[in-house]
Amino acid sequence: MYGQEAVLSALGHKQYFYPTHILSEGTGNILRAMETHRVRRLVCETSLGIGDSAGRMGLYYTFLVIPLILPFYFWDKTRQERVIAGSTVDWTIVRPAALTNGTKRGHLRHGSRVGSLLWTLRVPRADVAAFMLSKPRPTKANLEVDFPARWNKPVDSAFLPYLLGATPAALLERRIARLLARHRLQVVLAEYGPTGEAMLEPCRRAGIPLVVHFHGVDAFHVKLLKDHGGYRRILEQAAAVVVVSREMERQLLALGADRARLHYNCYGIDVEQFRAGRPDQAPPHFLAVGRFVDKKAPHLTLLAFHQAWRRDPAMRLTMAGNGPLWDSTRQLVAALGLEGVVELPGVLTPQEVAARMAASRAFVQHSVITADNDHEGTPLSVLEAMASGLPVVSTRHAGIPDVVEHEVSGLLGAERDLDAMAGHLLRLAADPALALRMGRAGREAAEQRHRVEDSLARLAAILAGVARR
Repeated sequence: MYGQEAVLSALGHKQYFYPTHILSEGTGNILRAMETHRVRRLVCETSLGIGDSAGRMGLYYTFLVIPLILPFYFWDKTRQERVIAGSTVDWTIVRPAALTNGTKRGHLRHGSRVGSLLWTLRVPRADVAAFMLSKPRPTKANLEVDFPARWNKPVDSAFLPYLLGATPAALLERRIARLLARHRLQVVLAEYGPTGEAMLEPCRRAGIPLVVHFHGVDAFHVKLLKDHGGYRRILEQAAAVVVVSREMERQLLALGADRARLHYNCYGIDVEQFRAGRPDQAPPHFLAVGRFVDKKAPHLTLLAFHQAWRRDPAMRLTMAGNGPLWDSTRQLVAALGLEGVVELPGVLTPQEVAARMAASRAFVQHSVITADNDHEGTPLSVLEAMASGLPVVSTRHAGIPDVVEHEVSGLLGAERDLDAMAGHLLRLAADPALALRMGRAGREAAEQRHRVEDSLARLAAILAGVARR
């Protein structure tokens, strides 16, 4: 994918009659790979009948095929489009009618808002492929292109399902509601705000309380907040809302959350998988682990380290991970003359990360709020470093100050304050005893407050409390 202009996706499967997330999760994987390799254009084929093309496939598909035969398939297609719409890439969604292996015609209409009352709508795959290969580029906004077959006398039937309240999305919500009720569920937990928004109506219909769990970007990102109306419906209707940082708690309160239904529950980790090391016995080597993305600001970590290294040339830095900023970080390493001083090994296995932590003086991460208001939740890598007995050098960002106590288990500074971070790195490089004392305090905090079993028990108690109401 690296170096390509665009990605074309015609992802599909034949598990029509069973619940599946192949399309939505597969598209999510494609988008993450595009982010990693910095590819900006996506052209994705979904299906007529999704989104605002609902009802344009005629009575046969709208009232028989979709709700009775293909509800799971269209639910996954709907989720797939939501994943795309929530991404930051430039995208075009192509919604063809029923595909055939017929000969390319080259004269079919696209962009139409006209449906048909005929029993079938068909379009050759070759025509759709040719259209997608042209990589249509939006002029003002991302595009959703409907691609029905060309009929001699098209009839606009879109008003019928809307009038009856039977759009494919509504029919799928009803089907999900019936499944929830059939299994006699006591409560539904939706991970991330947009998922919670999608589950509001099915849970309401089934009479099952909904708990929505926010994690980070979903609570802050400008586009997500705009697309979901500031989560007003969730905050009004959800039985409970769970957040992972105090900053996220303040954010949702500002959006209108009810304090009584808002719960803070920090992440936990499997503490026993991490062995407390001896940072005082390690050389002044520092470790960063995470995606190379804007909110983790790898370039700022590198610039702060460079300031410190100029005063203590014995210092070394390893920055493990990958992401869209990896190549620019590599170029900055070379520009600063840090080749041989800073290592960029890419993605490491958990065992390799544990080995690097055991050989490091401290963990470092310069998290920041991005231009589009993206935030961390509470970074798991910070908790894992604490469990490994490493002091944490970071910023007062999102959930980091909730778990790292300044001057006790680590050293924290303001976002984008390179002087402060450089000074903190120098202190730990020069004082192994301080690194040991802070590392032990971090390990103790992880053991007492950040075990995954405790975090899950708190979440289970929230769910049980909601179910008993």
